Amino acid sequence: MISFIVISGGKRPTAVARLFDSVTAQAIPAHEIIVVGELAGPLPPNCVYIEKHDLARTAAICAMRNIGLSAAKGDPAVLLDDDIELSPTWYRDMRDHLGSGFDVAGHRVTLPNGKRWYDWNVASRTDPLSPTLMIPYAHTGRDVYISGCLMIVSRHVFEKVRFNENLLNHQRDDVEFCHRVWDAGFVITFFEKPSAIHYLEPSGRSQSDPASGPALLSEGIHLYRMERYGEALRLFESVILSGADNVKATYHKGLCLMKMGDTQGAQAAFKQVVQTAAISDKDTRRLYFTACFHQGAIYEATGNSGEARKMYETALTGMPEHREAAEGVKRLAAKSGH
Repeated sequence: MISFIVISGGKRPTAVARLFDSVTAQAIPAHEIIVVGELAGPLPPNCVYIEKHDLARTAAICAMRNIGLSAAKGDPAVLLDDDIELSPTWYRDMRDHLGSGFDVAGHRVTLPNGKRWYDWNVASRTDPLSPTLMIPYAHTGRDVYISGCLMIVSRHVFEKVRFNENLLNHQRDDVEFCHRVWDAGFVITFFEKPSAIHYLEPSGRSQSDPASGPALLSEGIHLYRMERYGEALRLFESVILSGADNVKATYHKGLCLMKMGDTQGAQAAFKQVVQTAAISDKDTRRLYFTACFHQGAIYEATGNSGEARKMYETALTGMPEHREAAEGVKRLAAKSGH
């Protein structure tokens, strides 16, 4: 039996119904669905609802995952955010892996536009402020982690390693769990054929989510992720004019302008981020160093190799795992001969 454990905040009735439909459409011979948290809408067949309103409202995602895993009768258990949708061939693509003895596994997760969404990643073990990065599927190692939006956990692992209930959503909860999985001697595996879509719906975001905040900012980030750059840009500019969360809005304004081909405007936005972001703050630190990287890319594209290399090197001081920045330094060093 497979146990699907859905962590829900109760604010996405359409999304969770879509997820239920994508599970029941698989025609899996033996499965159960366990919903933990808060639920709006009807339950599908073979579903258990464990009401935990207080945990859902405080984004206590690790506690909810542990509750779901403890209640699961199946093996493995598939942990799911409530705005995930399994592909129509998910069970067919997963079937050969079931019973293979894997410990913890992930598989392809994309946005609706087909782009990857943190399905196979690396996170620093020494610097908790260092941003996480998506990596090629061929890479592996004890620094690898899988996003908690979709994670497959075998029972023998959960009997020894549980989620840290001191951590809330987006407090590196999945990173911390995966690193302890490695440390306990287990292996995290990636299956490339099965897939799912993560819709990243702006409703129901916890305060610890980088996409949370003022409604316009949250909606703008959602539109940016959906590649609706012009609409997103207008919302970010409105947030900036309101004076709320200027650093995050300015950073995303720069991303939009870069995608829209306005490199001069993007450069100005990223420079402003570097001038105003605090390196000591865990949220703006990430924006500071990624803004440095984007400045480097713009400088390189416009032929200013010296400034480009400086920006790439600055990005690497705070994000040593940033492969594109490291490749930029190597590329420019080879070009200059030193």
